[in-house]
Amino acid sequence: MPPDTGYPARLLRAAVVAMRTLYRTLALPVYVPSIVMAVGQTMSLVMLPLYAIRLGGHAAQASLVVGAAGVGSLLANVPAGVAVSRFGDRVVMMTALLLGCAAVLALVLRPGLPMLGGAGFVMGAGFGAWTLGRLSYMTEAVPAAQRGRAIALMGGTQRLGGFVGPAAGGYLAVAYGFRFAFAAALGCFLLGLALVYRYTTNHVVHRTLPERPGLASQWRVLKDYRGVFATAGVAVFAIALVRGGYALLIPLWGTHVGLDAAAIGITFSILSAIDMLMFYPVGIVMDRYGRKWAGVPCLALLGLSLLLLPATTGFWSLGLLALLFGFGNGLGSGIVMTMGSDLAPLQRRGEFLGAWRSLADLGFTGAPVLIGALTIAISLAGASLACGAVGLAGALIMAFRVRESLVVQPSKS
Repeated sequence: MPPDTGYPARLLRAAVVAMRTLYRTLALPVYVPSIVMAVGQTMSLVMLPLYAIRLGGHAAQASLVVGAAGVGSLLANVPAGVAVSRFGDRVVMMTALLLGCAAVLALVLRPGLPMLGGAGFVMGAGFGAWTLGRLSYMTEAVPAAQRGRAIALMGGTQRLGGFVGPAAGGYLAVAYGFRFAFAAALGCFLLGLALVYRYTTNHVVHRTLPERPGLASQWRVLKDYRGVFATAGVAVFAIALVRGGYALLIPLWGTHVGLDAAAIGITFSILSAIDMLMFYPVGIVMDRYGRKWAGVPCLALLGLSLLLLPATTGFWSLGLLALLFGFGNGLGSGIVMTMGSDLAPLQRRGEFLGAWRSLADLGFTGAPVLIGALTIAISLAGASLACGAVGLAGALIMAFRVRESLVVQPSKS
């Protein structure tokens, strides 16, 4: 019997049809709400420090407003994880959007410096809860073999929303005022809330465990999975810290070598453009070869980029390095969420993801503190080299100490 030469083509067509069906299934429950949530969130967070300065605040107060959002996101992870296990992921996603609505509505109705810090904290808490609830939903809805592509696309929608939000918010603030821009963000959150309410199914895990979701179950997860957090969790912390580091180091170093805001902005645009192009190919790599095939080179290239940053002397050298930054960061599209989704135990998924997201947020929010301390103690170049070393160390840990999570099946406990 002659070989079936049409089998590879039929297999490819079947895979394409399966992914299209999956994307259509997730479009209204997850992807479209993610875009509008990202637009509203980035629009608001970019406007908050500018609004603080407009109201008479100084740079330190503006920084504290942004920092409050990071603290809110970090502190929301564990409670949101417990809530996912107790009430379901759809309930947490809707609560997160309601928190975003409350934050921007307060800014529309009661503008003033005392309100900005609280609004930033509530908005950050909403974003942290949204990220965790959405990740839990994707874990339940998407098979492991397709999870890399599905979550990488989710990361792409987040990047798209983040690309549109700041530009739209800036235009609206200039043309109609800051309160109008916050009102537009409120519209985004309300649209996301309506979509989640209408199209998202609530997933609540049927637990056969002795304890109810709460602090006891959270502590049990940390204890039972301490080996995972000590290896894969450390690698995720390194990814987040290096990402938070380059987001601060590039503008600081650009200013150090004499670049103006426009040139630094172009550098970030180059980085973002490369980053946005990577999410789907990376999803294919993660699903076909494994998560480490994306995570290890991501960490290695980001670490190498930060090691090379002090060698740049102007726009062209920094722009070329931005290409490497963007490529390295793009290789990690969705890697943190995908690995967390793979490794989360079935009946303690919420508690595990809450701890997992806390590690990532701790790395990202801790990066500016670390860079500031190292810059004072050593130099700006020394801070960049130290962050680069963290990236390379994380790559080694992921390569040699972390199990390939694609083959890990969620446990029953």
